[in-house]
Formats: sequence, structure tokens, C-alpha cells
Amino acid sequence: MFFYNVFLFFSTKDKLYFWYFCYVLFTLPTLLHLHNFPILKFIFPEKIALFLDSHPFVWFYLPIIFISKFTIQFLDLHKRPIVKSIVPLLNVYALVIVGFLDCFSIVQHYALVRFNQIISQIGISYLLFLSLYIWLKEKKINVRFYSLALILF
Repeated sequence: MFFYNVFLFFSTKDKLYFWYFCYVLFTLPTLLHLHNFPILKFIFPEKIALFLDSHPFVWFYLPIIFISKFTIQFLDLHKRPIVKSIVPLLNVYALVIVGFLDCFSIVQHYALVRFNQIISQIGISYLLFLSLYIWLKEKKINVRFYSLALILF
């Protein structure tokens, strides 16, 4: 997926492929970490790797920045300022609030995970219903792939 989107980005110069390429690039360390492959030890010095390993919410949400940019552009949310503002609001929650609470251990990790799962499901449901509306009501055929991906997710 990484090389495919890089190729498409340089071939078409479409920013959608750039955002998706960045998403795949930043998702890879997260997935490797979740599957117990110690990728952080190879990328960062030992102290930083231990900190990031013990506080995963500090860096797990970096791919959300890029998938949000992809979503805003793909669903043409620039035409809907109120709807467009909700997607970055979810980013602020994920990156700033959850990252801050995890970084300084303000909230116990298990409680943070539970609350985060609820907020993540609200965000995914919001994007799913928004994409279904754009696909079915506004007849944008390409949005069906985005909706299908969220349904299968």
C-alpha cells in the first residue's frame, strides 16, 4: 500500500494519495507495536523508546492527522464548514487531550483505554453516517468505497 500510493501520488500529483501514503507510513509503527514487534527500539534511543512504549497514546494517534486530511479532501468537506470542523475537533481530542493524559499519567491507562474506545466509536460512526449521506443523498459514487471501508473496519 505504501509504495502503491507513493507511485500514484507522483504520477497524478493528487493530494489524496499523499495523505493516504502518510497515513500508511505512520500506521506501520503502530501496527508493529501492537503485534509485539519492538520497532521503537530500532527507531529511537532507549529512554525515548521506553517512554513511548509505556505511553502509547502519545504517538498512536499520529496517523489520525493524515487520515483526517484525507477524509476532508475525499468527502469534499470544504463545502460544509460546520461538518468539516468536527473532524479536526476529534483530532484535538485524540492528540492533545488523550496524549496529554497518557503522557503525564493523569488518568490510569485502563480507564483511558475504555473512554477512548467510546470516543473512537463515536468518531467512526460519525464518519460512516456522513459518508453514507454523501453517497446516497448527494449521489457521489466514489464515496461508496469510503463507506464500505468504514463498514468493514
